[in-house]
Amino acid sequence: MYGSAQVALEEFNRENTDANESRYHEIALEAGDQSEPLAIAPQLFPPERRVRAGADGRSVNLRRASAIQPHKGNLNMSKMVIEKGYFKTKADVMEDIRDSGYWPTTFISNKSPELPVHFHNHDIIGYVMEGETYLLDEDEKKIPIGPGDRLVIPKGAWHAEGEVSERVVYIVTLRDAIPLLEGIMPQEPRGPFPSFD
Repeated sequence: MYGSAQVALEEFNRENTDANESRYHEIALEAGDQSEPLAIAPQLFPPERRVRAGADGRSVNLRRASAIQPHKGNLNMSKMVIEKGYFKTKADVMEDIRDSGYWPTTFISNKSPELPVHFHNHDIIGYVMEGETYLLDEDEKKIPIGPGDRLVIPKGAWHAEGEVSERVVYIVTLRDAIPLLEGIMPQEPRGPFPSFD
């Protein structure tokens, strides 16, 4: 690691570390045309933040990484994060997916009732491309979502998709290269699943 970049990273960590934060985010070091992993740090980052790393002219790009891992302890300690207005275009989404290294696919929710709160055994990041609905968080609080929103759902994060009155189009990405249905299979639902007739 570059010495001055290390200093900038440590300074950023001191300013931004939340002792209760359990997710790990990647930080990328940008130096000219090169971009390489710099470190793993336990905090959330603003969407874009550059810190000058010293007289050598290198800068540390401390941007929010798409790859989020839940805490290594209790599976159900992770929390869903909804990032409102995270992207404007499909190109923004594709760039974010490229940076995350996640595996993408399209998922369409047609008219359907609210699901019971549950969690998944895989890390998921979703992008709302069309339509509006809401998600329930671990406390069953309704959080509206629509185009431009990014949904970060680490494995073990309690959540549920709300009632869909008109179709909602997502790009869903999984950390692991597995079939979509395996990745989004609900675990331990807090109630019965409704009929989709």
